[in-house]
Amino acid sequence: MTTPPKTSREGFVSILLLISVLIGLLAASVATLFAIKYIEDLPENPSKPPRERVHAPDPEEPMSELFSVPEKPEPPAALGTFTDDRAPAPYTYKTAKIGGKTWFAENLRYPSKDSWCYGDDSANCGKYGRLYVWNAAKTVCPTGWRLPSRQEWLALLEASGGEESAGKRLKSKTGWDEGGGGTDSRGFSALPGGNRHHTAGDFSYVGSTGFWWTATEYGGGSVYIRTMSYGDDEASESYTAKDGGLSVRCVKDD
Repeated sequence: MTTPPKTSREGFVSILLLISVLIGLLAASVATLFAIKYIEDLPENPSKPPRERVHAPDPEEPMSELFSVPEKPEPPAALGTFTDDRAPAPYTYKTAKIGGKTWFAENLRYPSKDSWCYGDDSANCGKYGRLYVWNAAKTVCPTGWRLPSRQEWLALLEASGGEESAGKRLKSKTGWDEGGGGTDSRGFSALPGGNRHHTAGDFSYVGSTGFWWTATEYGGGSVYIRTMSYGDDEASESYTAKDGGLSVRCVKDD
């Protein structure tokens, strides 16, 4: 009887040992996986329910949604009144404190030379105030009040969200074409009184646009003005001839 070579027997034993080790490792891995699953399903504290797991943010979700900051609430409008007792038509105006100044919260309606009601209709003076040429506007405000400068208008807009959005806060809620009013959150109650053309003398834009004088000259016979329209939230700066008819807001220091 022939005996297998020693080297062949040793190789066979080595293979059996290797197979046994691999089976042991496989069994250990399976046991470990079951243990991990079991531990994950256990609550961290038996007396409390398991915590909701936190998921990673969706990469498609805008960062503004993930880290949005609540908008700072606006302070309440500081409103008041002022009575202009000048003849022939004393009138009590609403006022609003904005940006360290007190402003008329209505367009001036005092009857003076070189001023008109829109369309020569007195009912429009009651709603929108009068339209004045610039030389009249410079002196028509009551004692203690003045026609605001370009810088004072800019400060008003900065205190109301900036030029691009101030119209939303300054425009009245109603009275604008196609529902184009604002929130009137500052109490300024801007209305679209339109204007009177400086040469033709015709009236236009009532209901859609408001035009207000500043006290600051642009040059070449023109003056800086501010406008607000039903179509957007801006309070735009422009300039126009001094002989046009525009609305007036009066201002004073607090």
